[in-house]
Amino acid sequence: MAVRFQDYYQTLGVARGATADEIKKAYRKLARQWHPDVNKTAGANDKFKQITEAYEVLKDPKKRQLYDRLGENWRAGEEFTPPPGSGGFGGGDGPNQSRNQGIAECDGGSTDAEVGSKVSTLCS
Repeated sequence: MAVRFQDYYQTLGVARGATADEIKKAYRKLARQWHPDVNKTAGANDKFKQITEAYEVLKDPKKRQLYDRLGENWRAGEEFTPPPGSGGFGGGDGPNQSRNQGIAECDGGSTDAEVGSKVSTLCS
């Protein structure tokens, strides 16, 4: 059986424009109703997990914004971590940081022995 998209607003029974308080109130009401310690019917545990998942996303402003914007694909890239040293464009963490620093210091010299040797190599 394929997992289908879960509309978190529908799961909690709130409108898309619901406030944080409305979401919290709806969650608490449903959590009491479907908690496995209270509700012993088959499927209560799964329903409780769905309700909790919906609340975890909608209570967090950043996650809610992603969910509202991307829908079922809101988690795409959520766990992405750039590789070490990638630093992005001009971030300063990349492999050329020392080289760029050395170029900037060609006319002023450097007190750092490692950077100084690169500066003298680059400035020659």
